[in-house]
This record gives sequence, structure tokens and C-alpha cells, in this order.
Amino acid sequence: MNKKVDVIVVGGGACGSFSAMTAAKLGAEVIVCEEHKEIGVPEHCAGHISISGLKRLELSLPKKVVENEIKGAIFYSPSGKEFTIRCSSPVTYVINRQLLDKHLATLAEEAGAQYLLESRAESFLLDSNFVKGVTIRRRGVKETLMSSLVIDAEGCSSVLLKKAGLQTLDRSMVVHAIEAEVDQVKDIDGDMVEVYLGRKYAPDFFVWVIPKRDGSAKIGLAAKTGDPREYLHRFMHNHP
Repeated sequence: MNKKVDVIVVGGGACGSFSAMTAAKLGAEVIVCEEHKEIGVPEHCAGHISISGLKRLELSLPKKVVENEIKGAIFYSPSGKEFTIRCSSPVTYVINRQLLDKHLATLAEEAGAQYLLESRAESFLLDSNFVKGVTIRRRGVKETLMSSLVIDAEGCSSVLLKKAGLQTLDRSMVVHAIEAEVDQVKDIDGDMVEVYLGRKYAPDFFVWVIPKRDGSAKIGLAAKTGDPREYLHRFMHNHP
């Protein structure tokens, strides 16, 4: 494929699909390049988002996407002290990230955007130092896409930024994360998340426990040093 469109979006995650939907609604011809064969797979976050943020984006979610509504959080300090922040009404949603990504992609397609799956962007196409498109490898075949605008929504591991010599994420800020979904979690408030702070739990970050309506919970953590799997195993074994 050698094609020219108005906008190319690299990355079919939540940000990429929302950008594609917005551009398509404004009348632009949009192509989204997604390196994986299925939108939303693999998952990239715990799926805990602000309700007020969704309202500002004028974005409503289907019931199947929302796994719980959260009113606040309980924080546990390294010394064992705790404090609670509880609101009178829900302030965040626990969402199924795969279904969220698929929902946003559907909205973008309904607005007119075209998705190219298994299409990994390899480099920018430059003309007098201006970006005029991208080269992609789609199912093993190299193709060229031209456009007036390229939106890089690859995330923190952006291939395009590196190859273009542009500023990328400071790798010293990267933390390694792990999460497990656990059934029949006991002794947890169903509309409150729990946050555990301290080096014994997760060096330079924290542990989260995010309850779902069905009695299960997303339990995860991130850490700059050490093995996150070991920290998570230890936390779940010794959970207060």
C-alpha cells in the first residue's frame, strides 16, 4: 500500500483511537497503524480512571467496560499507619482495559477511521525536515503511508522518536510493573482502592489493590529495583 491521507495515527491504544476518532469527526481521512493483531491485547495498565476526566472528554462508557465504581482510597504508610479519603459519590471507574480500547477503536471506525492491524511503524518519511508520512511493515511487507499529520501514540517505547533522534522518555523514570487478578478477595471495602507505600512493598513506587464488583481484585505494584514478581508474591502472602 502506498497511500496518502490527512492523518496517520501510530498506535491503536486508548490515546491513539481517541485521537483518530476526534480527527475523523472533524472530517479528516485517518489511518491507524497498530502493531498487534488485536486491539487491546496485551493490556497496558490496571484500568483505573477518573470519572471527571471522562466527562471533560465527553466520553461515556458502556456498562460492560466498567467493572466497578470507586469512592475513595485507603493509604497505608511504611510505619503501618493509615488514612482514608472517601467521597460521597464515585470519583473513578475500574475499567476493563481491553474492552475500553476496543470500544474506542469502534467509535473511531464509526467516525470513518481505518485500522491497519499487524502494522508496525518503522520510520518517519521526511521532506526538508518536515514529517510527510511513515514507513510501516505490515504482515512482513514494507509499505509507505503519506499524510499531512502524523500522531505518535506508541507510548513510552516509541520507535519513531528514537529513529528520528527526538527526545524520548527518560529511562531512569521507568518502573517495572506486574499485576494479578485474584478471585474471592476478603476483608476489602468494595468501593475503595488500597494503596501501600514503602520500600518493603515496592521500592520507589507503591502497591495497589483495586476491587471489582464480582468480588475479585486487581492487585499489582511497580518498582524501580528488584524483581516485581518477588515483591508481589511477598505482598500477597503477607497481606494485612
